Amino acid sequence: MSKTILGLVDGWTPCIDVLVDDYGIITAAVFGRVWRYCQGERGLCDASLETVAKETRLAYRTILRHVKLMVKDGYLEDLDPGVRYRPHRYRDTGKVHVTINLKAGLSESQIRSVTESHIGMTESQLKKEVKKQRRDSRSDHPAILCIRGLVGKYPPKELYDDAIKILGDSPDGEKLAACRKEWIQRGYNPNAWTWLLEWYQNGTGKATRRKVESGHTTLEGV
Repeated sequence: MSKTILGLVDGWTPCIDVLVDDYGIITAAVFGRVWRYCQGERGLCDASLETVAKETRLAYRTILRHVKLMVKDGYLEDLDPGVRYRPHRYRDTGKVHVTINLKAGLSESQIRSVTESHIGMTESQLKKEVKKQRRDSRSDHPAILCIRGLVGKYPPKELYDDAIKILGDSPDGEKLAACRKEWIQRGYNPNAWTWLLEWYQNGTGKATRRKVESGHTTLEGV
């Protein structure tokens, strides 16, 4: 079954979801049409609003109202604010990226980092950058990386602090592997973390033994 691939379409106007959510489909479509002109070599839209109205089949005053709204809210910059009786030029400010990142829960410094580095990125690359910025900084700690190298995945984030405290900055990978190996050989749940939180810290089998049933940890005795 065939499908439409935007990269193969000769011209298209985006309606960015974050603008649709905040302003509605008409505002998003008007911004998208202006944005499309901004992708040219000059990096701005110098088409008249009458042209934009004709292309979108909307009324001139509708285009004018929504463009002014986008200028007012900082998504577009009017490069000719004092000019009358001839078309104004508009520039995309890049605020859409900032808005997307705000909704993704990024801090101001993370937003600045992503915004400054977004030029030339594809949408998928930008999403990866946003995800990277949101990543827990503790994930790069030697203790967490040691666990990931052994288990093949990160531990639950609620265990990060305990794991870092127990393993320290120079975790003993061989001891960690031995604890997990013996834990599994004894038939205990491989998804439980007692082998790390107790055995690595206190010695294999010396701590209170626990049994995990249906995802819950219960005391079984010593």
